[in-house]
Amino acid sequence: VISTIEDITERQAQERERERLVDFLDQTQAIADIGGWEIDIDDGDAEFTKGLAELLGVWPRTEFDLDAAFGFYHPDDEADVRASFDRLVAIGEPQELDCRIQMASGETRWAHVRGEPHQSDSSVYRGTVQDITERRERERELKETKDLLRSVFDASPIGILAVDQN
Repeated sequence: VISTIEDITERQAQERERERLVDFLDQTQAIADIGGWEIDIDDGDAEFTKGLAELLGVWPRTEFDLDAAFGFYHPDDEADVRASFDRLVAIGEPQELDCRIQMASGETRWAHVRGEPHQSDSSVYRGTVQDITERRERERELKETKDLLRSVFDASPIGILAVDQN
């Protein structure tokens, strides 16, 4: 009879820490309405984090090629997103833009997209997609309010004085 004993305490501690970090990343992405992507231009594969998969309404761990990944952008914005990615690859400097994404459900949302080259692999690029739909809606409402106030001021037959107490 041959038997061996192996102490796996450290390996179990590492696994628990890995699970904690994955949970931490997932929760952070959910709180911030953000997800991440990684594209390897050598093989044309695109990988999404769980947060981005949830934002887009696709199954986590679904594999996409580069064209399928670009297909999540609104048709009117896809060319701008591709041009931004091409600049990222060509000059190796971070790129970012606001654009519309189309979720698997067909819903259109506004997103802030940022991409950077990988620090040690020249064919890999990583980035984030953050849902900014609510911010864009607040900005639109603020502009409408300002435009309404301006039209009231312009149409008023009497002078109006507005004083900011701050």
